[in-house]
Amino acid sequence: LENKGESMIRTPEIAPVLKAGVDTTLKYFLIFLVLGFSSAIGFSYFLSQFNNTPAYDGLIKAGVMAGVFMIVVLFQTFFIQSFYFNLILVLIHAGGLIAFFMRPLSPWFILADIAFIALWALAYYSGKHELNTNLKFNFWKFSSLTFIKIITGMALFLSLMYAGAYARAGEVSYKAYKFTVSSLPGIELAGPNFSLDAKVPVVVAAKVDETF
Repeated sequence: LENKGESMIRTPEIAPVLKAGVDTTLKYFLIFLVLGFSSAIGFSYFLSQFNNTPAYDGLIKAGVMAGVFMIVVLFQTFFIQSFYFNLILVLIHAGGLIAFFMRPLSPWFILADIAFIALWALAYYSGKHELNTNLKFNFWKFSSLTFIKIITGMALFLSLMYAGAYARAGEVSYKAYKFTVSSLPGIELAGPNFSLDAKVPVVVAAKVDETF
């Protein structure tokens, strides 16, 4: 009787968790396919435009589209229960992220996509573990566990993409780089000794000499 009573009490708390992975049907797949891919394409377009013509409005547009894309991926991870359906969507989205940087396609860009997908997979399993191991569903805790990894994946994606673009002459505007670092004081570690061809130890040594 005691176990039966516990079951009756706990059932209402378990129900939201069981329903948290809402759907694996075509409807949700298509919704997040359209939202995710369009926001990924938009981000890629505005980032390429900013690279060609550095300006605050271009940087803001790219940032907004990146934010929209990451939020879509967060809700996609929440609503679609199947890992494989999610993975197919993320693979498609990853193609959209580099859509305007594919001529020619660099191995760095593929590596950037792989890094983003890997961090998303980690976010997926962290979120699902939270849903499956707690009796009471907490969306904010789920979001914090998954979103921070999605943000990290996006940051790693950008780092690797720009590293590859710097490696190819003319693919990234030096003016875009200078505009960005001048807008965000404190991130230009290399100071006046910065060079696109400089190795990390050389840049760090130059900064140390400059400081001391």
